[in-house]
Amino acid sequence: MRMPPKIIIIAACGAIGLITFCFILWPLDLINPKERTVGSVVSGSGDQLEVVQWWNKTDFYSVVLRHKNPSGETYEMVVDPDSPKWWSCRLRPEQGQNKIEIVRHFRTVATYDVSKHTLLTANGVTISAYRIR
Repeated sequence: MRMPPKIIIIAACGAIGLITFCFILWPLDLINPKERTVGSVVSGSGDQLEVVQWWNKTDFYSVVLRHKNPSGETYEMVVDPDSPKWWSCRLRPEQGQNKIEIVRHFRTVATYDVSKHTLLTANGVTISAYRIR
């Protein structure tokens, strides 16, 4: 027995809507809203950097860059306070410089200056890190 076209169209529209919703908010994050590391790197000098994301329980996700230097100081800055779900990102060191690029979907989202503790976003905004430990 063949399915009527009307049911196929309704099912396809529902699937497209569900997929779109999952790109914005992952349903499992509603059940278990915890921090997730979506990218990390350790520089040659021992600096540890990680991009962490969590559902902020109001609207979308918060994305933060954390930097722990070899002496144990930890710095943090907000990359995006109101972001859709990030499944992953790359932290790419710039050759010959003390900078790390945050790359998502093949484009640079921001560049972090490890020595100055500043983040330069793709739209030209400079964000200073704050020390948390």
